[in-house]
Amino acid sequence: ADIPEILTSVKLGHIASFLGISQETLSRIRAKKSA
Repeated sequence: ADIPEILTSVKLGHIASFLGISQETLSRIRAKKSA
């Protein structure tokens, strides 16, 4: 992807906050999808 890793992390943080879940949980979900 062309999106810098930092921007992706920031966006994930905002999404996690918006959804009311921890960024760790969001990371695990993404890891499962990537696997």
